Amino acid sequence: MRIPENKIDDIRNSVNIVDVIGSVVRLKKAGQNFMGLCPFHQEKTPSFSVHPGKQIYKCFGCGEGGNVFTFLMKDQNLSFYESVKQVANRAGIQLPEFREETQDKKQYEKLYAVNEFAAEWYRNNLLKSQSGQKAISYLTQRGFKEETINTFGLGYAPDAWEDLVKAAKQSAYDEKSLVEAGLALRKSEQKTPYDRFRNRVVFPIKNEFGRIVGFGARKLDDSSQPQRDRREKDSPKYINSPETPVYHKGKLLYGLYQNKDAIRKEDMVIIVEGYTDVMALYEFGIRLGVATLGTSLTLRQAQLINRYTKNVVLLYDADDPGVKAAIRGAEVLQQANLDVRVVDLGSGADPDSFLRKNSKEEFMEAVENSQSIVDFYVSGFDDSEKQISYNEKTERIRNIIELVDSVSDRLKREVMLQEIGEKLNADMKSVFKEFYNKRRLKTRFIGKKEPVQPVIREALAGIDRLERELGSIIINSPGLASVLLESVSVDDIYSPEILQIIGFVKRLKSENRNYEPADIVGASGDLKLQKIIVDLAVDPNEFPLQNEDESYERLQNVTDDIINKFQERKIENDLNRLQEQIKKTESKGGDTVPLISQYHELLRHKNEVTHPQ
Repeated sequence: MRIPENKIDDIRNSVNIVDVIGSVVRLKKAGQNFMGLCPFHQEKTPSFSVHPGKQIYKCFGCGEGGNVFTFLMKDQNLSFYESVKQVANRAGIQLPEFREETQDKKQYEKLYAVNEFAAEWYRNNLLKSQSGQKAISYLTQRGFKEETINTFGLGYAPDAWEDLVKAAKQSAYDEKSLVEAGLALRKSEQKTPYDRFRNRVVFPIKNEFGRIVGFGARKLDDSSQPQRDRREKDSPKYINSPETPVYHKGKLLYGLYQNKDAIRKEDMVIIVEGYTDVMALYEFGIRLGVATLGTSLTLRQAQLINRYTKNVVLLYDADDPGVKAAIRGAEVLQQANLDVRVVDLGSGADPDSFLRKNSKEEFMEAVENSQSIVDFYVSGFDDSEKQISYNEKTERIRNIIELVDSVSDRLKREVMLQEIGEKLNADMKSVFKEFYNKRRLKTRFIGKKEPVQPVIREALAGIDRLERELGSIIINSPGLASVLLESVSVDDIYSPEILQIIGFVKRLKSENRNYEPADIVGASGDLKLQKIIVDLAVDPNEFPLQNEDESYERLQNVTDDIINKFQERKIENDLNRLQEQIKKTESKGGDTVPLISQYHELLRHKNEVTHPQ
């Protein structure tokens, strides 16, 4: 049983797409629409637009576009049914349980299920097996109590090659699912897969909704086994699951699910370096920590944080690598319009060691006294033991000025530039001049080098310009769609995409529905076609009247022009066809007079169309 289309339409129409996307992306009013930084690719200048009048969104940078359901599917890795259900819950609409039919949904659920099985299996090994005692000893020595271990669902992967694979098979999980989930590795299709994680403490990684999507694992000391395989002894201390359909490390933050309520309540998040740092904070009652998954901070992660708070505290050392990491992280966070401060716990100190040596109160005092990113960066200049040259100081000033460019708020940028000048005793005019010169050069470079919409443009390039114009009108204007579809025959349309769009429009009109672009997006299950529909709906290069205040009369004139062009194109095709027939008839010695007469009649008709009285 599938969800009835009228039910889907009711659910979609029950919410405003601006409210739904606005809970994820910080949007600003721009005329009749809203703009923000795209959540699907990294950018500094907003190119992501949301159109409340059409109930669709479009990014003019990466080409993503769709309605409220496609946004949730892309943003949260949901199936279509899950996205409909989420919107229904938001609107307070009861939605019966329907059977999910998509292949993607089945694959995701398989991976979630096998991950849940593996997490429980690792956990049982930790708590109930003899071999798990060494992992318990490691965690106890680190000072982690039972509550913290249980909250984060820690487990143990035994020192064996096929234990998980065998256990999974006995519980009816196939080898293919284990490999796809990244839990097992296979050297070739003919060979049995083997366990990815061996002799390691295992950290289940959950998405913000609590689904287990992957794992991190820390190697345990193997000094008791001197004959151990050299490759095993040389393996990294920490390893993670590979990228899978449900695990994308650049979109996840460890500890967010466990701490998100406190983060929202306290309106602050603390970004630390690793799993055990997050757990150490939790152990001491500080439920504000998150960590990246072995990579540098991404814009996607910054935007994820933005759903819960605007205030971010970074924990880094004030040594050179720490300063560089803080600068990189701050730049990404500021692109997501987050306020960034930095805490220096002292050389070599991490949250765990600091808290065990001092106290929770002292740690929170350090957080309270955190520095602005400018202060933190400049503090590296104050080391009296390390004299730096004028060239090095100049380069550092340029680096921190570069960071300011990631801030979208103009007033905030100017405050930061002022702070840079004061802290470094630099001439204020020179600092501002350097910044705006850099910005001008960068803007000029980006303007020349960055193509707009490379993905969607390729799709549209194969569609005749005239047919794109027709498509944009019938998508945006139900009233004029009737005029166009009565005047232009589908036999004169070449593009299969435009023919499909016409089919959707005709069906909606047969149901006496005053549709909007979001309805046509929803009618198509093809991702490429959905993007084409959105592009035709909102791109000013395709739809001639994006401003709803512009006259309906002008739109009628555009429609009349399209009809005339189709007539002209048809006549041109008929003329070419007649020319071919005349040539063939002449070559065979036949009578060409009737054909020539038709040809001249068509020429006269073409003149009437192209030069109306």
